[in-house]
Amino acid sequence: MNDRLNESSWPQALADALLGWAQQLHPELAEPGNPIAETLRRCVAQLEAERAAGHVRLPLSAVDAARLRASGLVEPDPGRSQTQPLGLPLVIDAASQLYLHRDHEHEQALAARIAALHAAPPSPIAEQPLRRLFPALEHGEIDAQAIAVAQALRQRLTLISGGPGTGKTSTVLRLLACVLAEQPAARIRLAAPTGKAAQRMLEALQDGLARLPTDLANRLAERLPDQALTLHRLLGADGQGGFQHGAERPLALDWLVVDEASMLDLALARQLFDALPPEGRLVLLGDRHQLAAVENGAVFAELSQEPGWSETTRAALQKALGLAELPPRPSPLPDLAIQFERSHRFAADSGIGRLAACVRDGDADTALALLAEAPSDLCWLGESPEALPGELQRGLSGYAHALSQLWPRPGDAALELAVWQAWDGFRVLCAGHGGPLGTQAVNALAARMLAARLPADAPPELGQPLLVTRNQAETGLVNGDILLLLPAANGGLQAQLRRGSETQSLPRARLPAELDGAFALTVHKAQGSEFDTTLLLVPQLDRNSREWLYTGATRARRMLRLLGSEAALRAAIENPTQRRSGLAEALRCASTRP
Repeated sequence: MNDRLNESSWPQALADALLGWAQQLHPELAEPGNPIAETLRRCVAQLEAERAAGHVRLPLSAVDAARLRASGLVEPDPGRSQTQPLGLPLVIDAASQLYLHRDHEHEQALAARIAALHAAPPSPIAEQPLRRLFPALEHGEIDAQAIAVAQALRQRLTLISGGPGTGKTSTVLRLLACVLAEQPAARIRLAAPTGKAAQRMLEALQDGLARLPTDLANRLAERLPDQALTLHRLLGADGQGGFQHGAERPLALDWLVVDEASMLDLALARQLFDALPPEGRLVLLGDRHQLAAVENGAVFAELSQEPGWSETTRAALQKALGLAELPPRPSPLPDLAIQFERSHRFAADSGIGRLAACVRDGDADTALALLAEAPSDLCWLGESPEALPGELQRGLSGYAHALSQLWPRPGDAALELAVWQAWDGFRVLCAGHGGPLGTQAVNALAARMLAARLPADAPPELGQPLLVTRNQAETGLVNGDILLLLPAANGGLQAQLRRGSETQSLPRARLPAELDGAFALTVHKAQGSEFDTTLLLVPQLDRNSREWLYTGATRARRMLRLLGSEAALRAAIENPTQRRSGLAEALRCASTRP
């Protein structure tokens, strides 16, 4: 794609290019007013605009479908045709849905791969370590985490969906302990779509070892990877759209756990599934109510939409867990997903937890009533932009104090840690980059306000956060990393990156050219992160969705502050994301083929 083409011009540019191709095949399409040419141009532009909004396909009328087929650019639907693909750019399926050829190929290949994993013979469930790790099972209690572990032990693919604090990482810890009890040499890999999410998963697993029985914890500590990778790094992305690992060169692993899987787009999901080795097991963790991927497709949400079991799996889980009865839960896509509902982070009376549930369920009236009640962990500031400077002063005060303590004592490890802790305590989340409530304006304002609170002899850049927007192999920086400009022991400022307890310092000359501010992030960019206090800015925008508001609100651990009008909040809650895709339908078809 030409980088100079903006989002609004690209759909029409693609439509014009395909029309030129069709006119070479059929010169009569160049005649003014030709209905086939006009339909091709309009439908391709509409399809590409839909793809930019996250959809995979475009529904067609019977007339439009017939005209497009007459253009010479439509591949016969592989689901109905036994002929070899012709390499044409468009596909119309049996339901008159228009796809770009590559999207249709991704969707069909992914469905076939999932169906193959689903059809693999089930493995025996290691009951002894399972019962040991979930003692409540001895009393006949139904434990969703135990069910998820048992299901993952039994089959090749498992999706675990749940909101923040519902125990997904804790479940994975117990799953891996069970795996190693039966397979001590199992090769385990950890990954996530972003570097931040990958690092958070690794830290959570390492922190959780202390909650396991000592022998199991020691064994897992020996086999747990010392790093979690971004999916692009795991798959060996070459930066040009290619990957080292795929169907021809699968990954060397036995178990792969991927966190924040709601960020998986269609193309990346297909690459990931292709790279899974023949006997490999895949566990996807995510929250189907969160924002979907930036690119098109909503793979995790579509596959986990209706969790449930087949009768065969229900009987096997019931036996392995020693339960008298596991309630039936029929599903059109059985034995794929488990849904966690109980939050261990938010108490029953938590304002954040209750608001998240209202947003998730589309209950705008109850959400607004709750905000009006002003529980201790929620603060609704109304819609006045004049409140923003005061909120930034409040949120940055601890960070400014920590920086002031560090400035005269450069290199002091304890004070550097205090700076990072203060930094992680507050973040502003925005809907986009532009406008008075966008990241660009908020970052500029926050930078000025922080500089005004620093010691008089400190440079104004002290403490400025820098967001890495592209992977950089030479420094090891990955998209999503945040660096802070901190005092260097030998004078001046240097950029510091912190991952867990490890820090990396870089001279400013080695920093990548493309960096953004990070006082304020988009909600998309903040996925996989959490902050003690989150200030969520909610402008009146048509694109703001229920999933956007839910994702932003659940980034807050202890305090959520909302700046937005009642109309903006209601509009977001009542605007669920519904991406048009045929993956679930393709999977049902692939699962019934002999």
